[in-house]
Amino acid sequence: MSLPLIESFYEKDEKGLFKTLYGGIKFYVPKMPTQGEILFSDKPIKEQYWQRHEIPTFSAKDIKWFVDEPDDYDIRVDWDTARRQEIIGQTGLDPEDLSTHGDPKPVKDIKPNPNYCIEALNDYRKREIQRTYPYKGGGVWVMIKGMAIWFPGTFYSYLQWAKNDNGYPYLKINDLLKCYHWEFVRDHRLHLGRIEVAPRGDGKSALMAWVMYIETVFNENAITSIVGRNDDDSEKFFVEKVVQQYKNLPDFLVPINDNGTNPTKKLAFSPPAKRGKNSFAHKIEQKRSINSMLVPESAGEGVLDRATRRMIAVEEPGKTKPTTARASVRHNTQKQSVWRNGVKVGNFWITGTVEEVEDGGDEFKLMWDGSDPNKLTQNGQTPSGVLKYVVSAYDIFCDKYGFPVRENPDEETALFLKERYGEYAMKGGIPYVDNQRRAVKDNPSEYRQIVRKFPTNEDEIFMFGTGGGHFDEGILSDVQVKLKDPDYKPTRTVRFYPQANGKIGWEEHPQGGWEVCWFPDEEVVKSNNYTSGYSMYFMDRVKQKSILPLNEFMTAGVDPVSHIADFLDEKKRGSDNACVIRTGNHMGIPKKFRNIPVAIYRKRTNNPEDSFKDMMHGLMFYGVAANIESNKNEFIQFLFRQGASGLIRPKLGTEFSQSPTAGQSMSGGAGGLIEIITGKIKKDVSRNGHNYKHLTLVEELFKFEPKDTKEFDETMAFGLSLLEAKDEEEKVQETQKMDIKNLFGYR
Repeated sequence: MSLPLIESFYEKDEKGLFKTLYGGIKFYVPKMPTQGEILFSDKPIKEQYWQRHEIPTFSAKDIKWFVDEPDDYDIRVDWDTARRQEIIGQTGLDPEDLSTHGDPKPVKDIKPNPNYCIEALNDYRKREIQRTYPYKGGGVWVMIKGMAIWFPGTFYSYLQWAKNDNGYPYLKINDLLKCYHWEFVRDHRLHLGRIEVAPRGDGKSALMAWVMYIETVFNENAITSIVGRNDDDSEKFFVEKVVQQYKNLPDFLVPINDNGTNPTKKLAFSPPAKRGKNSFAHKIEQKRSINSMLVPESAGEGVLDRATRRMIAVEEPGKTKPTTARASVRHNTQKQSVWRNGVKVGNFWITGTVEEVEDGGDEFKLMWDGSDPNKLTQNGQTPSGVLKYVVSAYDIFCDKYGFPVRENPDEETALFLKERYGEYAMKGGIPYVDNQRRAVKDNPSEYRQIVRKFPTNEDEIFMFGTGGGHFDEGILSDVQVKLKDPDYKPTRTVRFYPQANGKIGWEEHPQGGWEVCWFPDEEVVKSNNYTSGYSMYFMDRVKQKSILPLNEFMTAGVDPVSHIADFLDEKKRGSDNACVIRTGNHMGIPKKFRNIPVAIYRKRTNNPEDSFKDMMHGLMFYGVAANIESNKNEFIQFLFRQGASGLIRPKLGTEFSQSPTAGQSMSGGAGGLIEIITGKIKKDVSRNGHNYKHLTLVEELFKFEPKDTKEFDETMAFGLSLLEAKDEEEKVQETQKMDIKNLFGYR
């Protein structure tokens, strides 16, 4: 049987097959085995979906019987029956024949052999332990819908053995990718674990509990700790997640222990204490035990006090009230439990969603912002030590093969979703999430809760109340709710391009870079509104024949890249090219489009000059000149070479020049450019923010931090557009047209 699709789940380079994870991380999988070693490869493609197996039965002929020998050796017996005989051979004691004190009674004439095993049981046991083994050499390849996919040992055993209160977990490819992410950070010598946000109902707690158990029982002298959002939740997580899975495990995945039948405080994998004649046997058991422990901890800030931990599982830090612990402070303290004297000794797995600022949201954001895998410190770590990971709520429903179904499922898949999840899932994840939000769109408080519980991207995790607080969050919050309504789509994605007739045209294009909510009315306010003449290029005082924009009632700001060489180097790249075009209070513009940004460009192209050209064409279409930071010479020189220096407003160069070497320190202008821009945006948000139409700008304004503007390209361009904005009503101007073919050589 050929496997034509075996590599389609992965990408491939000179090092082998890999999967690209959140944040651009490459996770390489082991070398693919032969076809016969891939689970389910003998099935037709349509039947290649995950199916866990039950523990097999065994022929009575393959078992040495010490007690209760059957009359018929042609029968098959279950695991527990066969295992009883094996235990008797190992210990000389019958686990099903107990004394009045509850101890197993000795079996007559049996000489115990601790190394005795039944071959059929041992073959199965060894196979499952090898598949479950969480490190190199463990795991199994599985055929899923014609694709060979590697399941690490932790993930295989989660699907096969981790029975929760609602049964065994379904295969979800997103859970597999979480385990890839875990293996990447766990085995990395510098990264100290992972921090994850996923929607409610994602099963994130069950998976974390299983990973914690596996890390405990496959290591000697390991201590793993659970930290909940409060002390009660730590114990609740232990009982409802960890113990629930533990109680349903086959005995070969449960090391020697002193846990009893219903542990509530810890799992201790060391032998129970014994005295008298049993003490010698106890010493033998101690040598064979792993002496590891899994413990729920207090949720306080100083609970571990630098005690070494193999793993710290942290649930819901974004819901940890500051009265219990400041989650970021607690995390920084607990880092000392997994990083000792410059050596990594353990890992975090942190998971949850986010509540309001005052209920832990701001503390969680501090942890999150310090966990970007693309922003490492000089020592090769993130500030938090961990790497962030997001699962979209749009991926909440999966088909029978484990792949997310976002929308438009075929009939067979829709029926499968209905059977597994309910009728509400039949159309996929996107309609489900959108319908949730529609139901509460008139109630901002409920809307915010729904979005936080079911975020579809990283921005939605902290979409309310955890930003810099520099602008009116009440206004921004209300307009954000409106802009996230799936039925309200005020912008179109377009590109602007030169036409053969000498004008700039536009067309909708998914990669256009421009988000536009209003186009000029050809009968009232002319697009392509410029004439020809001489421009004074303000940096060198050079006169140049150029485009002269004539729409003085509009303004624009451009925050371009500083140096093309740095832009092309991903390691040095700091920001995108951004341009914002804003209207004034012109009587020819519909009121709902006055005094707001109407066209926003933000794009990162392989060649920055492609973005420069895109922005130039947009400025020409609207007939507006732009304020450009004077030290951003690459774009300015580009416009000069194109005969378009008239698109540069000279005022910025003399009054608001940003020092190219002083970071946020400005020369000229009271308080510097950043302070001026921040003040103007604050005023505009209060006056006009309720009418904004661009969601990306609103979300940036929430998070804006004047001390670090690299992440806020749209905000900076918007602020520049406000430097000469006029809110008073302007009259329509008669303008002279110019054929741009003469400037650019178009025929």
